[in-house]
Amino acid sequence: MGTHDVVVAADVICKDSDAGAAAASVHDSLRVGGRAYVVSGTGAHRFGVDLFNGCAKELGLKIESEKMDVKAILGVTTGEGGEDEQVFAGLRECAGFVDDMTFWFHKIERLK
Repeated sequence: MGTHDVVVAADVICKDSDAGAAAASVHDSLRVGGRAYVVSGTGAHRFGVDLFNGCAKELGLKIESEKMDVKAILGVTTGEGGEDEQVFAGLRECAGFVDDMTFWFHKIERLK
């Protein structure tokens, strides 16, 4: 049984088999009542992420997922000019990042 109240993970699913492994890791790490927050690219940019919800539900995890673009996640209004552009300049240095990339933001709770 897990002992953590909160788990945070990002970009941990890159192939189909990772979806089940990531869901199991979240499940096994959380105590009952614990919450996890997992961010991943969508299926347009990452393999296996579309399987994650089903894997989590099979383990009895409550999962709510929302598709968001990077601007919404970061709370920025534009990627052009000023401080917001500095954020995007840093992100562009990351492997696999695309300006108009969308992400899944998953909120997960272990109920039992």
